[in-house]
Amino acid sequence: MFSRLSIVVPAFNEQDGIKIVISTLIKTFPGAEIIIVDDGSSDHTYKNALDFVSLSSAVHLYWGFLTMQQ
Repeated sequence: MFSRLSIVVPAFNEQDGIKIVISTLIKTFPGAEIIIVDDGSSDHTYKNALDFVSLSSAVHLYWGFLTMQQ
């Protein structure tokens, strides 16, 4: 268990890969905090990452000036 580990994932227009990255991090580092920072993607990166916020309280999503946390 990685209860003191925070992983920051920068993302910009990564709609095709963001789900793979997040799910791999959740499996590889159980208990770690995962922070996704989307700097205003114009594709579905935010929406795809948002799916994980509702599934895990360890996943946090930041987009531009908006913050979505569980």
